[in-house]
Amino acid sequence: MKTTAPAQPLEIIIVEDNAALLAVTLGALEQTGHHLRGVGSAEEFFLLPDYATADVAIVDLNLPGEDGLMLAQRFRAASPRAGIIMVTARTALHDRIVGYETGADIYLPKPVQLGELVSAVNALGRRISRAPVAVGDGLSPLPADLTPRLLEIARLLLGTPWSNKEIAEQLALHEGTVRKHIERLYRALGVNSRAELSSCFKAD
Repeated sequence: MKTTAPAQPLEIIIVEDNAALLAVTLGALEQTGHHLRGVGSAEEFFLLPDYATADVAIVDLNLPGEDGLMLAQRFRAASPRAGIIMVTARTALHDRIVGYETGADIYLPKPVQLGELVSAVNALGRRISRAPVAVGDGLSPLPADLTPRLLEIARLLLGTPWSNKEIAEQLALHEGTVRKHIERLYRALGVNSRAELSSCFKAD
């Protein structure tokens, strides 16, 4: 399957209890250049310390323990701007309606064609991403290889005097989640503070 690297790689978590299918899905999406992790249950998903910072969750509905509908509902509450793709053998109209009402952006019946899944991920990426633009006077455009979430956090850090708490309120996120975003942003750019971040984007 021929793929092209995305302009802005996404942080994607795949939740699938079938180990072989999980490996195939990870392999297919790795070719697109996105950042991927895979887990086998909702319980493992919520044990990830930074699950709420994911851009997209691909969720099987028939999971051991807590099912995919409950996972999607909890993830949507923690991360309202994220994308959720549900994949399932439940194809009845009622099941699809419940899926969308629970939080799905895209509902795909199994067996899922990998090409369609990649296209669905890319479609969500276009929705949640924003083109890099200058933030404030004297600042250069932000790097396009940051994830959409990190670009959004960077814009707010550079363009406003807001505290972490105020940024969290603006984005409807927990303050701890915003702190994790900022830590990731600083690591990606090799800086340690907002002042150093600002200096990265001052025009020559």
